Amino acid sequence: MDRQEWDFLIINNPGIVHLEDRLSQIITEMGQTGIVCELLSGSSTRSASSYHHRILQSCYAVVLEAEQVIGVLTAQEIIGWLFTKQFSEASKDCQLSRIFTGSVLPLPESDLTDQISVIQLLQQRKASCLPIVDAQQQFVGLLTTESLARFSKPLAPLRLQTVADVMQTAPITVGLDCSIGAIAQQMSEQNTRVLVLPFETSDLIANPGLQQAWGIIQAQDVVQLLAFGVDLNRVQAATIMQPIATITSEETLWSAYQQIDRQGGYPLAVTSP
Repeated sequence: MDRQEWDFLIINNPGIVHLEDRLSQIITEMGQTGIVCELLSGSSTRSASSYHHRILQSCYAVVLEAEQVIGVLTAQEIIGWLFTKQFSEASKDCQLSRIFTGSVLPLPESDLTDQISVIQLLQQRKASCLPIVDAQQQFVGLLTTESLARFSKPLAPLRLQTVADVMQTAPITVGLDCSIGAIAQQMSEQNTRVLVLPFETSDLIANPGLQQAWGIIQAQDVVQLLAFGVDLNRVQAATIMQPIATITSEETLWSAYQQIDRQGGYPLAVTSP
């Protein structure tokens, strides 16, 4: 791949935070842009490109110290801190340095050779993103599992693996009437950033009768609600749930990546063949 192709995949404008920043300020900055706020106002537009951009702003923030990358803060980590028994409401005003213990090894841009190597590195690190730095260790941008789904050419190794090889089994499910407060608590306790909501829908033209469908609530959705001071216990999952597409476990990873890109970075629900 040449540099122009990598530039298409690298996110060069993620949120930037510092150790001296207060958690309440970070929540506000990460949560100000997102589809959840539009859903609550009734003005949501779900285009793949716009959602792809907004999910990255609300899900990841690069942590800098003396202009050097020292970590990546995720919405899941924020939920984990806020909903532990040891974390009080007043702690929202604490500095990030008090609670951030994560570290990350940036990837030099000179090591950007092919997409498969980067995918394998993410899998090895069990990470969802990689910060990219230049020869002077200055931050260049962020590669994420969402941005890597925007492949322009078929990748042979992804045609050889199936969805079953990498899918998360036994996802945590909740009901449509579950409060977002209870969902956030589950995310913290189960150390997960996605909860699945099964529901039934109908298409009177194509498929008469009730059909099984799936939706999700993600950690960044909760952070967006917190940023706007919403009482999480007064909002039900059905209010902000986003429907997702399905794929069977026998389909190839290439098919999965194509479908993820078409729907703007959303995960897929895996169903039986």
